[in-house]
Order: sequence, then structure tokens, then C-alpha cells
Amino acid sequence: MSFPYADLLASAGSPAQPRLAAMQRFQALGWPRTRDEAWKYTDLRLLQGSLARLSATAGSLDESWLAQQYLLDGKQADRVVFVDGRYAGQLSQLSSAIAAHLQMAPELTAAPPAHGSAALSELNRALAQGGLNLNLPAGLRIDRPLYCVYVSSADDQRAVALRSRIQLGAGAGLTLIEHFVGTGSGFTSVDGQGHLAPGAAVNLIRIQQEAASRHHLAQASWSVDREARLQQIHIDLGGRLVRQSSHVDLTGPGADTGYYASGILSGRQHLDHHLTIAHSAPQGRSRVQARGISNDGARNVFSGRIIVAPGAQQSDSAQMLRNLLLSDQAEADARPELEIFADDVKCAHGATVGRLDESALFYLRSRGIDESQARTLLTISFAEEILQYLPLSELRESLATRIEQRLNPTASPPA
Repeated sequence: MSFPYADLLASAGSPAQPRLAAMQRFQALGWPRTRDEAWKYTDLRLLQGSLARLSATAGSLDESWLAQQYLLDGKQADRVVFVDGRYAGQLSQLSSAIAAHLQMAPELTAAPPAHGSAALSELNRALAQGGLNLNLPAGLRIDRPLYCVYVSSADDQRAVALRSRIQLGAGAGLTLIEHFVGTGSGFTSVDGQGHLAPGAAVNLIRIQQEAASRHHLAQASWSVDREARLQQIHIDLGGRLVRQSSHVDLTGPGADTGYYASGILSGRQHLDHHLTIAHSAPQGRSRVQARGISNDGARNVFSGRIIVAPGAQQSDSAQMLRNLLLSDQAEADARPELEIFADDVKCAHGATVGRLDESALFYLRSRGIDESQARTLLTISFAEEILQYLPLSELRESLATRIEQRLNPTASPPA
């Protein structure tokens, strides 16, 4: 193999031929560039130069450290753990109800997703070491949440690639929690596809808490059929350059989706949420809310595009993007978009970028709270509003603690 990523590809493992073909397609397509409208706000040059120096072999793991990162214990959820992209059975705890419908090997031969970056999908295919392949039959509703922990090891310069496929039959249901943690630098690639048959329901909760020096590129494509419901909640606390791309197609009448995101950034962090929701059938419903907090020289980007197709009458969509800037150097880009090709619809969108409410600060200070504490309280309240959409009280409490620790590092760390 005579291309720059030969060593990286070799360390990803077998089978070699599909990986080589995918890497060659990636090289032919090239990296997304800022001249592409979908990548206007995110420049991947920071990542390109380091990719050839990465390794896809597994690194070392401090299991006692990992145990402290869990947001839920074995009594509250089934747990699947991947370390550096590979399934770690010895760290996982699965009940028979869910284990029978899971596979942990990446699927490397399927066609690339119709949406998102084809180049990044091919790069992911070339490097994928593991992934969650879940296929729930019609009518099966799993009561216990499935908690997936994706760990990047403490070793630096590590490449992790995960490739997941989620299929739910008619009337099936699941709460899926994806938690990304790690302390080492490097690159994480996630490529996901999902389909919900009529009447199916998924609560997808995604917490990204990787090292502040790590790059994270994720994209997912979902189709949601008649009367099915997909709710996504994204909490971003870590990463250096993070891109979350999601495309949701409401393909059946009465399909419903919600997308709720909170990103808390500092230093030179860059977070870009790029969301598209296509109302392709009548009577679909979508709700989008985002809360971004940027401090120091961080940048928070959210692009939300809602498309109402011809014939998708009685669609109901609302989108609100709010950003809080905590320093003069911090940046926020909020771009809500509506493209409506039907005449009987109810659609609204809005965006705000600003600082803390001075009147609210004055009120707290008038009650004897010093300015620093008042600012922290208001910022925490702003960030935690997204947590109300979480279906699990235990998870809300755990994440509230992590968010407060992120915004107030001098406080005691979570137990």
C-alpha cells in the first residue's frame, strides 16, 4: 500500500480488502472543505495533518478510572463498553432480553448513507473496529435503557472508528444512551444509520465527554416511518474540534422527531451541530432546541435546516437556537432555516446570541449572592434546561453534576 495512511489502515485489522477499497475511495473524494456550504463553519485542516500519524491499535485502559465515568450502574441499565473502538465483553453487562438482538462487529459492505459526507463515511468504513448493530423485532419494547460507553484510551494519537446500525420493527421501543469518554488525544469517527418502522420509538441520548485535545466527527442518518418517534438529546462537554451531523427523514404520516442539544465550551474548543429534518409525509412533527455556552475563545455553531416537501401538508415544526457568550473572544453561529413547499403547515424558527441577563444578575446580587456565584448559577440554569427532556431521573442528576463541574471547576468533582 503506497498511500499516506498505510500504517493506520494496517493497524485497523482485517478484513483488509474492503478497508483498502474504502480508503482509496476516501482519498479520491477528499476531505470536506469550507467552500462546501455544509462545512462553511468547520475547517478540518486541523485534523488532516495528524491523521497519518495516528494508530488504530488498542491502547491501555485504567479500569478504575473508567468505573468513575459511568453515568448509570448495572442496576439502572444494560451496559455495552467499547475500548478504542473494540467491544470489551469483560466490561459489559447485558441481559438476555437485549443481548439476543445485538452484534458488535462493524458492517463494512453496505452502501454509504444517502446523506452526510460520503468521504467521511468511507474513512470510517476503512478504520471501523466495532459498532452497535441492533435489530429489534416488531412489538418488542425494551424497558431497561441500553447504555453504550465508548472509551478512547489514555494513550495519545489514537484513532477510533465506530459504525452502528439501528433497526426497530413496528411498535418496538428502546432508550439508547451513547457516552463518549477518554483522556488521550487523537480522532474519533462515528457513522450511524437507523430506521424506525411504523409505531416504533427511540430515545437517543448522546453525551460527548472526550479529552479537550481530541477531534470527534460523527454523522447519522435516520428514517422515521408512520406514527414512529425519534427523540435525540445531545450533550457536548469535551473535544477540541467536534462535528455532529444528523439527517432525519420523516417518511410516514404522523412521524415525530425532537432534537435537543446543549454544548458547553471553553478554551479553543469548536463544536458544530449540522441538522437536517425532512418532512416527507403529511402530519409530521419536529421540535428543535439548542443551548450553546461559549467561553474564552471557543466557538459554538448550530445549523438547523427544516425541509417541508410538496404534499407534506399539516406539518408542524418549531426550532429555537439560543447561545450564551461568556467572554469577548467567544463566538456563536446560529443558522435556523426553513424550506417550505406545502401550503397547509405550521412552522416557526428563531435564534438568539447574547450575554447573561443583567437584570437577573442584579436580582441575585440583591439577595446577597456575590457576582461570581450569581453568574455561575445563571449559566448552569441556562445549560441544564435541555436536561428536562431526559426520560431518566438518574441520568438527569448525573449529568447535572457533570455540567455543574464543567462550568465551575473549583467545585467538588462528581462521586
